[in-house]
Amino acid sequence: MTSRSEGLPMAMIEAISCGIPVALPDVGDVRSVICPGENGIIIVPEDTAGLAHTLLRILDDEQLCAELRDGAIATRETLKRHYSLDRVSNMWYVLLVRILQSSYHRVPSGMRRT
Repeated sequence: MTSRSEGLPMAMIEAISCGIPVALPDVGDVRSVICPGENGIIIVPEDTAGLAHTLLRILDDEQLCAELRDGAIATRETLKRHYSLDRVSNMWYVLLVRILQSSYHRVPSGMRRT
């Protein structure tokens, strides 16, 4: 991934969830998921040479690749707990209800929990 700016990169979450080692720039919320050297490698943003070097290092070093893969797989459970469809949709629901309530609007019947 070579973004200059990000929030929480979905490509990173998807790769880690599949046990794929990642190398990404230190942008957005990358560090909220990546523990450098454990489940991925963080590089300086916009350092294309550094990214290329890091990717080659992961591909050439079987032990490093295996360690990052194992770390990614271990991180998968944390990602499921924090970013599952049910959890994220519930977070959005709660947020939207709070916004509507704080705006003195009634919660539309279609948004009420059943």
